[in-house]
Amino acid sequence: MGASVREPEESRPLKGAVVDSEGREAELSEILGGKPSLLMLGYLDCPHLCSWSLATICRSVTELREEVGRDFRVVFLSLDPDESLEELAAERRRLERRYGRGNGSGWRFLKAEEAVVRQVASQVGFGYEAIDGGDFSHPAAFFVVDPQGVAQEAFYGLELPAARLAEAFEAANSGDERSWGEAFLMLCKKYNPLTGGYGREVEATLRVGGGLTLLGLLLGGYWTSRWRRRRWK
Repeated sequence: MGASVREPEESRPLKGAVVDSEGREAELSEILGGKPSLLMLGYLDCPHLCSWSLATICRSVTELREEVGRDFRVVFLSLDPDESLEELAAERRRLERRYGRGNGSGWRFLKAEEAVVRQVASQVGFGYEAIDGGDFSHPAAFFVVDPQGVAQEAFYGLELPAARLAEAFEAANSGDERSWGEAFLMLCKKYNPLTGGYGREVEATLRVGGGLTLLGLLLGGYWTSRWRRRRWK
């Protein structure tokens, strides 16, 4: 599939055997069941994009009246089957502290075998590929999953407006149809450890707003397409 985003092809619940940050084996469909979830696919050794994406999630959910754990979950599924459980647990605790509400039960950091991750990625339309050095090329995307474990809406890039997220959770709870939003394709591309940077095609976009690199890793401008969500058969 390569690093890309596309409209999902089916509406089956997301499922597969996973391991959480505490080393407990679980079924993804059970973790996602019962209430809406905000799902992110990434990996913790990602040079920049995944840490920015996680910061975006924390900032957005902090602005919501709804509470992580009580009203919805935040679920991170690693692209790396060899992701360290210690690092997953440390990142979960860091975000829990930064969020500062609830008892932490709604933050789930998971890993799984490659076949499970690729199946989940395919179902939500998230294209990624392994590259040299143990890294992955992948887009920035967030997915709202309904209480039945079906992906219902996607947000692309590093924008996750709290008001729109609240609407997506409400729609997921009610079963209303939602549109798959405008896709602003932002890719985590290969990092060069020898130069300490990225390829020339994306390097210039890492310098935004007086040195803040919040909108970096843009490859080839932006790619837009209006996707209308439907009940895939």
